[in-house]
Amino acid sequence: MSGQQWGPQATGGVQVVRKLGGRYWIVLAVISPLITMYRVANGNFAVLILVICGFMALIGIRDGGTRVKFARGHWISAVVIALFATLPLFTYGLGYGIGRVIAGGGVLPKLKFGRRKSDRQEVLASLSPSRHIVAVASRGWSKPGGGHVGWDDAGRYIGANARGAMLVIGPPGSGKSAALLIPSIYVMPGAGVVNSIKLDLLQATAMARASVGRVFHFDPGGGEQTPPGIIQARWSPLVSIRTWDDARMIATRMAAPFLGQDKPAGESDSHFMEKGRDWIEVLLYAAVLGNHSISTVADWVQNPDTADVTTEVDSALIYAASNGDQGARIAAGQHAGLLAIPDRERGSVKSSMTRLFRIYGSVAARQIGTNPNFFPKDFVRSSDTLYITASPERQQEYAPLIAGLLEEIRFATYQRHAAEEQGFEPPRPHVTFVLDEANNTAPIPLPAIVSEAGGQSLHIIVGIQDLSRARARWGQAADGFLTLFPTKVVLNGVIEPYTLDALSTASGEYDRLMMGYSESTSYVGQFNIPIRQQNPNFSTTRQKVLHQGDIASLPPGKALLFEGANWGLINISMHYSDPLWHSVQYDGQMQAHYLAQANQAALNIGPNQVPILRKDTQ
Repeated sequence: MSGQQWGPQATGGVQVVRKLGGRYWIVLAVISPLITMYRVANGNFAVLILVICGFMALIGIRDGGTRVKFARGHWISAVVIALFATLPLFTYGLGYGIGRVIAGGGVLPKLKFGRRKSDRQEVLASLSPSRHIVAVASRGWSKPGGGHVGWDDAGRYIGANARGAMLVIGPPGSGKSAALLIPSIYVMPGAGVVNSIKLDLLQATAMARASVGRVFHFDPGGGEQTPPGIIQARWSPLVSIRTWDDARMIATRMAAPFLGQDKPAGESDSHFMEKGRDWIEVLLYAAVLGNHSISTVADWVQNPDTADVTTEVDSALIYAASNGDQGARIAAGQHAGLLAIPDRERGSVKSSMTRLFRIYGSVAARQIGTNPNFFPKDFVRSSDTLYITASPERQQEYAPLIAGLLEEIRFATYQRHAAEEQGFEPPRPHVTFVLDEANNTAPIPLPAIVSEAGGQSLHIIVGIQDLSRARARWGQAADGFLTLFPTKVVLNGVIEPYTLDALSTASGEYDRLMMGYSESTSYVGQFNIPIRQQNPNFSTTRQKVLHQGDIASLPPGKALLFEGANWGLINISMHYSDPLWHSVQYDGQMQAHYLAQANQAALNIGPNQVPILRKDTQ
């Protein structure tokens, strides 16, 4: 990009020399010696001088306000006037300075003394950078700020509005995680969920997040070892079931990754999956009534129509129904209807149930579901952090469980927001979802969630490589991503055509000035003397403000920010090379260390456990 100008060009490469105007400067330069001579010959000429000074002051204010060159670039005339009429030139200069200050681009702001520190300087100079960066990220918003976007040229912080979602588009190695997602985790003001296929986000941010709350790691298959000092999250769908309606919602969320995305609703696979979902919700509710674990439900799913399973399920439902549980009565009737399905169809339904509960064929998954220690309703009212990791090759197997957990946290956030709006609970910072490579790791209806989450205290940050990945994952619903996500950050190196076309169209169009010259030669006189003439011609052509090549090749250290329909270049920095993020990370680790020591002294816990005290108990 060296030697090249990035972005829209005003003309097609033809240099347009614009006239500076201000021919009155030449007139003033001519008459200024005459005024001086007249004044010397005839005495005082104060009235005329005052009029000229007032006129020059007004011209100076106008020129300064429009930010044209001093004296309209007529430097020789200005020197002549300075020699023969110093006072008028002085008043012009005074007016010019006033005009620049009024226009906001004046001389005074360039003075270094008395200028406020930039946001970067404030964070670096603060006693606790990890806490101060959160305060800086919240400036300008009525509530705590959203994800980290970057910095402007003056070092001011740029962040997303927490009421809207944030989309990060960048190919591998472009800095999607290092420049945006990891800093966004640092500035999360409340509880946060980080979903990724690997441990890099956890390793970079877990200790810093431990300074404000507990840190959980959830790996449904046990493929990734939980690092020391981090709590292994144990959760099962049974945690959130209190009523029959709860059981129905949990089963629906678990089945969502297999329903309504790639297949029409009328296809046979969807029919069997829906019946399997109906059966699983009965088993889930019976397990809660009978105080069974998720491992027992997984065993029931393998043979749901055997006599032993049927007897145990019906006994729990009928006993609860006899005690006035209307949900149990409905579940018992639904169970009887499912058992009456013809054998051939029932085999396909059982196969669908096995697909939904395949994850619980793993010993690790069953252990994670035993003795739960993670409760979504408590989590959204804390400043804790949950890291979810799942290897790419087993995403399909993990999908029902991960979807169920994410949806549980989402709806718990919505319920908390409703309670806050009604005055039943004190206001708290929003909950943040950071979804890295979301098309591979987030088996949830993301377009529908993004459209409603911002107004219900849930801020979503999504990282993808390009929009074609989103279309492959969410179909036509992904076509509205540029509208659903108010804040969009594009990193260097995106060359996928659909993404470039969509962003180029979003940048808008303008009338580009085109200028050319036509030359003609005429011959006059008996000697045919040639006379050449050049005639400029001007035209405009409608074109995109940003071409695809502009978006694909951004200047080094820059990212392209779209805020709504407005766009601009911002500065980004990698967390591993920026001193600011080094200081934030180090301060967070030290805060976590001191808090862990306080926990050990107060509660006599082991050295490898994470802090469990809240900020209000420090």
